Amino acid sequence: MIKLGYMNYANIFPIFWNLEQNPDYEFIKGVPSFLNSKLRAGELDASPVSSFEYLNKPDSYYILPSTGICANRKVQSVILFSDYPIEQLDGKKVFRTADSLASINLLKVIFEKFYDIS
Repeated sequence: MIKLGYMNYANIFPIFWNLEQNPDYEFIKGVPSFLNSKLRAGELDASPVSSFEYLNKPDSYYILPSTGICANRKVQSVILFSDYPIEQLDGKKVFRTADSLASINLLKVIFEKFYDIS
């Protein structure tokens, strides 16, 4: 049985719709950070992983040619909720989800590059 990581996200539904028809696959469902850790530990045969997971260990992964989830325009995948304007967050504690390594790092980039916030 081949173990595949599965995220219940609309943007990867087309890929998994066909795979789910094969009885030789076992699907392990979870959020990106969970699947990243399972694949890194060798507990999955294949899985979508975040670009940041790949960048942390590029020699450990093989990228399927012409496959990826990406966008050339604004997708609004990083959402910040705050009682303060973003310009007033410098030095304040910001809580974040553990579900997505990409979202955590993208928020860091937005803070540092666009708002000079640490």
